[in-house]
Amino acid sequence: MLWPAVDECLVSTADRGRLEADAAKLAPVPRVALEIRLGERDHGVDLHQLFTAWDADAGNLKRALHSADQAAVRDSAIGRFLAAWADDADGLRTSIETIYLEWDRPGDGAAPGAPAIFLPVQRRVDQAGVADQRHRILEYIERHGLGGPEGGRLISTIFHSIPETLSISFIGLMAGRADAVRINLRQIRPDDLAGVLARIEWPGDVAIATDHFRRLVERTGQVGVALDYAPHLLGTIGYEALLDGLPEIEPRWGGLFDELKETGLCAPQKAAALLAAGVFRYPEDPEQLWPTAWMAATAMSPERFTPWLEQRVSHAKVSISAAGVASAKAYLSAQHFWSRGGRDSPPLHRASHGGEDLDAARDRAGRFLLAHRSQDDLWRDFQIVNGMSDEWVTAFIGCALAGGGGRVSCDILRQTATALVRRQRADGGWGYNAHSPADADSTAWALEFLGMISWAGPEAEAGLAFLRSHLLPDGGFATYRAETKVRFGDGRLHVDDRGWRGSHLCVAANAARLLEGTLSDLLVSSQAAEGCWNAYWWRRDAFATAMAVEALPPDADRSRRSAVAWARAQQTPSVFDRAWLARILLHGDPDDQIRAQSLARELARQQREDGGWDASAEMLFPDPSTDRREPDAATCPDHRRLFTAASVMMALDHVLRAGGPHDVS
Repeated sequence: MLWPAVDECLVSTADRGRLEADAAKLAPVPRVALEIRLGERDHGVDLHQLFTAWDADAGNLKRALHSADQAAVRDSAIGRFLAAWADDADGLRTSIETIYLEWDRPGDGAAPGAPAIFLPVQRRVDQAGVADQRHRILEYIERHGLGGPEGGRLISTIFHSIPETLSISFIGLMAGRADAVRINLRQIRPDDLAGVLARIEWPGDVAIATDHFRRLVERTGQVGVALDYAPHLLGTIGYEALLDGLPEIEPRWGGLFDELKETGLCAPQKAAALLAAGVFRYPEDPEQLWPTAWMAATAMSPERFTPWLEQRVSHAKVSISAAGVASAKAYLSAQHFWSRGGRDSPPLHRASHGGEDLDAARDRAGRFLLAHRSQDDLWRDFQIVNGMSDEWVTAFIGCALAGGGGRVSCDILRQTATALVRRQRADGGWGYNAHSPADADSTAWALEFLGMISWAGPEAEAGLAFLRSHLLPDGGFATYRAETKVRFGDGRLHVDDRGWRGSHLCVAANAARLLEGTLSDLLVSSQAAEGCWNAYWWRRDAFATAMAVEALPPDADRSRRSAVAWARAQQTPSVFDRAWLARILLHGDPDDQIRAQSLARELARQQREDGGWDASAEMLFPDPSTDRREPDAATCPDHRRLFTAASVMMALDHVLRAGGPHDVS
């Protein structure tokens, strides 16, 4: 299934035959990756496989371990561990939800031996109980004899040498490399890497290592650091740069491979082939091979359950030797997915935290957001044709954190502001992301955030001038001004984009707070008869209405009362809408304020284990030629759940600060 989209320069004919023979011996779990060397003269491909805690994966793994092909693995420490994991012995599979196996191909052409195994240590959102999490993994490793006779002692020493402030994403136990151990660290900022390496006494060239790291973070925003011990810390260091989505909707892939080509780490033909290798396959596609078992499962499933195979580059890795010599690899992954009602399969943990303490819920939301900050100090959410948003989303989340009860450090807020200021355009504005033109809405959120932290500098004045340039002659307010060139991900200008340049009340309501009454008449005159303000960029109107209510002039009591009445009448809204409705109700009478508290407590009860909420911020991607909201416009949810979490965090903060008859303290 994979080969038609994989160029010969990436995987040779000989390697294809070998990989097919090796893969045929594995458990039939359709989540594999090919580790491809990127240098002009670098060849050879290694095979990886991912197992999740789903029962189907465990059953397939158990059957494979009992086959004759897996006798050598079955009798090894890794084989015994895998069998115990598949059986969920002592809650092993319940505790360890994902396992990666990696088969390094021996240089002499022999068949691969026992695989390396990579186990998760800390989740991204885990910021407490770090010592317990490390001890839990260490206990499993010692109990099952992973890492050789001295494995437990070595790993214990490693864990104690790495400060608890550093998040360990995975630990790798590499039996084929004399029981070497790999530690993967996440969320290290470029400015902090040199200090981290000095603290753990890394023996390599720090200047060369930090230079490569900084450039990769600038390209992708998310780079893991891999350290090897055998048994002492080696001078080789690895950087794993990750990006979501296929290159056609994530333009940063092109920038990453440009960087690798410019530094001589990737052959141009391999870069082009990897960028073209991303595909989605469905059972009904013509002239493709879909296994009979998959076809049968598809036929027997409800119609709304859509299966597909996704093939794409998952990440690239740059390794730097102790002597400062760099090389690069890319990982081409292929996974089978099921959609359920149009959504991906749910994560394993969906449990609500179950509390009603608003202050605690707000703090958990803040920790959730901070855990998802990229290493370039930006946040990213909403995947569209131009990639994910970083400038707009970062400004919005910055506002949530700056108002979050003073619990976020000034250093983090200033780092966020500095990252945004670096992105400000020559015209004074900010945009959806670096691949999109500046717009009024993103700029308003950026200015709001800078104002909340009392940022001193000329950026605010330039930004306000940019905002004013979006005022229309008829008194309206546009998202994109007339001279802005609206482009899509492929760089094309859209010929008819008058809809995106029209007056949009959701943007006007946001900018009104910054333009000192300039848009007051527009807000008062444009309120719908039922009391809301109709959004252009959003599926529903609670967000736009809340911002409009908070921007109304003091004498607009009638408009305010009408909006509160509208909010009071809304039924079963989403988490995102409920957060904004609570803010509207705070402007009503004491009974409405009590309703706002009730909504806030309900939101606290719906908070998920990791501190976030279900994604429910439904942004629209309307046809640029359409000047009104389209009922059937493409919906783009906040797939990383960050925009929803920031919205709820702001709502909780507003309710807590409002006090009054519903004070929860």
